[in-house]
Amino acid sequence: MATQVLNHVKCLVGKYDLTGWSNACALNYGADALDVTVFCNDTRVRKGGLKTVTSQLEGFWEAGATGPDKAHADYMALANVPVILIPSGSAIAASNIGQPAYGFLASHSEYIMGGSVGEMLKYTMRAEANGPLVRGNMLMYGSKTGSASGTAYQLGAPSAIQTVFACLQVYSAAVDTLDVILESDNAAGFPHAATRITFAQANDETYEWKTFVGGTTDDYWRVSWTLGAAGPFVFSVFMGIL
Repeated sequence: MATQVLNHVKCLVGKYDLTGWSNACALNYGADALDVTVFCNDTRVRKGGLKTVTSQLEGFWEAGATGPDKAHADYMALANVPVILIPSGSAIAASNIGQPAYGFLASHSEYIMGGSVGEMLKYTMRAEANGPLVRGNMLMYGSKTGSASGTAYQLGAPSAIQTVFACLQVYSAAVDTLDVILESDNAAGFPHAATRITFAQANDETYEWKTFVGGTTDDYWRVSWTLGAAGPFVFSVFMGIL
C-alpha cells in the first residue's frame, strides 16, 4: 500500500463540500479502556468499552453561501448530519469515484473562528458521532447533466447480520429533480439489478443517510440516477458495509 500525501482530501459535511476552504482535517476513532483489574493482577487489565468517533476540520473562513460559516450556521447543535472524508481524494472529480472513504452521522459541537493580527482569518469545526464509523467507498462524485448508471464496484456481499450504509449529498442543484438509487447484482454487467436503497427525490441542495439490512449474495454495487431534465446536479454517493 502506497503512502498518502494530503493534498486533495475531500471534506464533505451535509450539503456542503468544504474541500476548497479546508487545509487540515482529522478523524479520531477510539474506544473506552475500562479497568477490570482484580486482586492478584500485577498489571492493570483493560477491556474495550464504547467506541468514539470525532472529526475536526480547519481552514480559511469565508462568509459565502457555500462555505464553512454557512455550514456552521446550519448545523451547529444539529444531530445526524453526515460527515464524509476521502483521504485519497483528487482535484479531478472523476478520480474520487471508487476511492476509500470514511463516513458517519454527527452532531456538530464546536465552531471557532479567529487568528492574530496580519494573519488569515481561520475556522475550526468539530463534530462528534451519533453512530458507527463506516469505512466504505465513494460510488459517485461530480456534476451530472443526464440520467445514467455509475461504475460497478465489487465491494462484497453483506451477510444477514450486516448493514449497508449509503449517503447522498447534493451540493448544487438545477431547477429540476434528481432521483438516485443504490443497486446491487452478482455480476459486473448488472443483468439482474436489484434496487436496495431509494433516496428521496432532490430538487435542492440536501443530504440523506439511509441503510439496508443485508442477507444477499450480490457483491457488485452501483449508483443510478435520473434527472428530470438536463441538470446539472453536483452530488456524491458514499456506501459502506458494516
